[in-house]
Order: sequence, then structure tokens, then C-alpha cells
Amino acid sequence: MSQLLQELLDDYAADGEWHSTGRFTIDDARARDVLVRFQSNNPGLFLLHWVRFANLCGAKATRVTWQDSQLTLSHDGEWPTFSSWSTLWGGEHPRERALAYCLWNAMRVNFDEARLYSPEDCLVLDAALEARMEPQPGEFRLVLCKPKKNTVWEEYRAMLTERCAYSPAVVTFLDRELETAAGVASSFHSIFRGCELTREPRWPKPVGAGETLPQVVRSPYIASVFIGMRDERQGLFVVLDGVCYPTSAPKGLPRLYIVLSANDLVLDLSGERLVHTKTFASLREWLERDLDSFFRLMIRDLDNAPAGLVPYLEAFISVRLRAKDFTGAYQICRWVLRKIGAGSAILLEDWQKDRFLNDWQRAAFLYRFALISLLMKDASGGRHLGEQAEKVWQDADLNEPRWLPKADPPEGHLSRAEKLNLSRLAVEEQTLEDGTDRVRKMLEEQAEQFREQDRWSLVLYCHRWLLELDQSTLSRGGEPKAGRRGMAIRRALVGIATIRHLRQKATPLNQDWYEAQVYLNQALTGWRGQLDRQVAIPEEDRGTLLEILDALIHIHLALGQNEGARRLMEVWLEEQCEAPGLYLDQALEHLQKLKKMLGPGDKALQTQLDLRLNKVKQALKESRPSTLDLFARFFRRGR
Repeated sequence: MSQLLQELLDDYAADGEWHSTGRFTIDDARARDVLVRFQSNNPGLFLLHWVRFANLCGAKATRVTWQDSQLTLSHDGEWPTFSSWSTLWGGEHPRERALAYCLWNAMRVNFDEARLYSPEDCLVLDAALEARMEPQPGEFRLVLCKPKKNTVWEEYRAMLTERCAYSPAVVTFLDRELETAAGVASSFHSIFRGCELTREPRWPKPVGAGETLPQVVRSPYIASVFIGMRDERQGLFVVLDGVCYPTSAPKGLPRLYIVLSANDLVLDLSGERLVHTKTFASLREWLERDLDSFFRLMIRDLDNAPAGLVPYLEAFISVRLRAKDFTGAYQICRWVLRKIGAGSAILLEDWQKDRFLNDWQRAAFLYRFALISLLMKDASGGRHLGEQAEKVWQDADLNEPRWLPKADPPEGHLSRAEKLNLSRLAVEEQTLEDGTDRVRKMLEEQAEQFREQDRWSLVLYCHRWLLELDQSTLSRGGEPKAGRRGMAIRRALVGIATIRHLRQKATPLNQDWYEAQVYLNQALTGWRGQLDRQVAIPEEDRGTLLEILDALIHIHLALGQNEGARRLMEVWLEEQCEAPGLYLDQALEHLQKLKKMLGPGDKALQTQLDLRLNKVKQALKESRPSTLDLFARFFRRGR
């Protein structure tokens, strides 16, 4: 392992060094250093943390105003007592932590100074983060000044409207109150109430003729559940301190919209995402169980159940299969087959027929029914259903937007054969007990094919799916099957594919860049333990490591962090020395960029880079025969 790489990994691992014995404390400087390393560079993130802080303080209203190059934040809640800014960094209480995240993100990305004024307009804490006077109860004003760049703050309104739609505190942004969340129109709705929150969000209100369904509550959360959405909203939105954190719908159910809040949820050090702790995983499991019981009540009389339940009964089939109740799954499949009108000899009323499934979804169901029939030893029925599924798939509209039995389809053009392959994999994962292992193998092969074709949006989709499979295995108490790379490297593959995809599209700096940075930082930190157990880095692992470093270099360059990019380039080039005949194109790119970054005092390094550049260019020339040589060989063969 190279010295530069060792130093880099030691630096990342230093965040977990032992600090003291006896009573454990958090050093303010160390806490701030951890935030520096892992806090997101998303420029609008501090506004979300401010809304969280206002809600944690019990505020009824909060205001954000911009005047004379100063952004003023205020709320009418109870402020925490602290003697200096520095005491916030090590704060273990939610209010202090939310304010610390807000301040650090604002001063790292947007502003150089922050001041706190009391209700009497006295300066409580100054720009040097030192106390001027003891804080007293009242409505303080946090003033952020000396902006680092010109920012059009009005552009952040849409983000605040979407993410703070259910905030208990009314948010006034630039002298205009944010719009409240629109009513939700759906076929059915219900409220699961299983716990008491310190402060409940503003829950979404149903509109229209949606039917209120039975409530089933056994779990430690509160949720509004909407089934059969009539607009584009779908997925699970977890509300933490009045701010929404969207994630995929349970079991990938379509047209399902859930707003959920619970206690004991926390953010990771990036400040952007919820930590997928055991508590969070348990919440999803509780929600899936409650939905299972919920649908049980709805399908007591299958013949009279409305056809809009068909997509959700697909999930119920999975529950029956996990319980080894093949007979129950088979009976539900027979009912669904009647509703979708595939081979049904029974006349149904119009309201009983399904009007929401397209041909791709029908084919996916038929293929699933075929697999379940084979599990029930019905070989002839399974073969017949499988043939029906293939026929429907072959005749389906190739441009149908809802073609995959998962929540989110991949971005990018796919041929019919590729769509069929992904659809089959999704059905097998949901149906067969050993389907997950086959799906892993096929997805890894498919990701490699897409990689060879330079189709990075599809490589990213495959690796995200693989990460979901491993996280699902981990949440159920099993061991993730990511192999020797471990979960950290699985996350790295997602981060690498994200950066390659963003570079391929020439995407400007946005949320995806910051999310990729979090994945890669986690991977590089987790890499150290694996390398410490080895004398040398295996060649297949060296490729992954160089990919991680390459992606991080591009993130640093996109953020204008040239010093960090230079350091990572030096590590990359030193690691590439162990495999001088490989990664030549990337080596040439990094050598040229590093050479441009050198200053007048780097003459020795300049000489080394020139020598290395010549060697890399010569190696590239030898690996690519010239056109003249090709013509010469051609004419010699002709004679």
C-alpha cells in the first residue's frame, strides 16, 4: 500500500480514534472537523435545517428575509441556551444539532459570517463566534452576511415548498408565505396512528370521493396512506421535524403515497439523508406488516373487491409467499386473473374490471402466476401462463412508461429484450425464495454489459438495485452478499456510476453530485479495514479504488476545491504506479490536470510529472498501433 494512500485512509479513519478514557465526551474541535469532512455541499440545505430548528424550538412561524446582502432568519419559538457557537458542534440535543447543521452548511457554502441578535437588538454572538452577553428568552435573529457568491434566493422557494409542505411552523420566505400542501385525491385513504409525537406535522388532507378504509395500527409511527393516486405523487415521505425526506414506496407499490412520521429518526453526517438504522429498517418492516393487515381487511370478499386493488394485491402475494402459504398466493392470483380480464370466462361489471394495468404489467402478473403455478406442482398451467406472458410482452407497446414492476424505471433507452430481462428479474425477485441470488448474478452481468457499452445511467440503475437487495438482506438480520468488497464497496459502485453518468450528461452541480459524494466518502472510509488485513491490494480491488478516487477528484473539481483534488490526484497516480500498463488514459488526464495546478515552488514535482507524462504517452502509443503500420501490414498481405 502506498504511503500517500495510507495517509489518506488514516485521515479518513481518524474520525473514529479514541479520544479519552473514563467519561466519554465529544471534543468541539473534533466534532466540527467531522462536520467539515462529511457535511454536504448542497447550497440550499441550511434552509431545511433552519426549518427543522424552528420546529424543534416549538415555533408557530419562521421568517427568512433577504436585504442589503444579508439573510435574516428568525422564529418565535424558544431558543436553546448556549454560551458560544462552538458549544453547538458537540451538542447532543436535537435543537442544538439542527442549528449546528444549519450554521455549518451556511458558512461553508454561502456565507463568511453569522451574528445572533437578541430581541432588544443587542449582539449576543458575534462573527468570531464569541459570546457578547448571556442569551435570554425571546425571539432572536440569526443574520448571515458576507455572501461568498451571488445567489438568487427566490430560486429556493420551490425546494422549500416541496420539502416543508407539512411543517407545523408556518414558513414565510422572502415576505411570502409558502403554499400549504395541496389536498390528495385518491381512490382510498386511511390514517395509521400508532404513537404520539412531540409535535405532529400538518397532515395531508384527502379530497374528492376517496373512500375511508379500516385503520390497522400496531406500530410506532403515524402515517397517512393514500391508495390509487390520481396525480403523479407516489412513494414514502418520512417527515422529520417538519421536513420531508422522500424514499421509495414499500415493496415498490405503484400509485401509493404515504406520509409518515415517527420518533427516534436521525440524519447522517451529511445532513441530507436519514440514517438507515435498525429503527428506520424496523419502521419500514412495521409499515409493510400494517399494509399486509390493511389489505387483508379489504379483500375479505374478493369477488366484490374493486379492481383498483390489483396492484396492491401483487404485494400481498409476496407476503403469502414469504409465509410459505402457496395456496393463499395461488387463490389471490386466480382472483387477479379475473380482474385483469386475461382468459376470464366470467362477465364482470365495469367497476370490477381493472382499468389501470397496461400490457407490460399484465404480462408481469401472468409470469408471476406461472411461477407460483410451478411451485404448486401445476406444470401444465404454469407453462400455459408463461406462454401467455411472453406473447403479451412481445406485443406490448415499447414506449409504455410504466413497464417495470418496481417503483422507479431506469433512465435511458432500452431495447425490448433488455426491458424483458429486467421485468423478469423483478418478478423473480418478488416471487421465488432463491430469486434474490439469481437476480444479483444477472444484475451484475447486466451492469457489466452496460458498462462496456458506456451506458452509465443503466449501470447506475443496476448498482442501486443491488444495493437495495443487500440493504434488504441486512435489515432482515442476514449477511449481505456483496462478497469481499462488503457494503462499503457496494455503495462505492453506486457513487462511481453516478459520477460517470453525471459527467456523461455534462450535468451541472446539483443534488446528485452531493449524494454521490456521500456514497464515496463512506466507501473510502470503510475501505481502510479491508486493506489493513492485506499486505498488497489485489488487482481487481485496485481498479475499484482508482475508480473511487477518480470520482472524488471530479467532485472536488466541480466544487472548486482544487487543493483536495490535487491531493487525491497524487494518491491516484501513486496507486497507478503499481499497475503501470493499465488505466493509461486516466493517468494522462490526471497528469495534465495536476501539472496545470502546480505553482512556482513545485519545480521538482514538475520535472517528475514531465518524465511520467512522456512514459504514459509512449505506453499509449505502443498500445495503439499507428494507421501507417496498419496500412503497411495490409499491403504486405496483398503481395
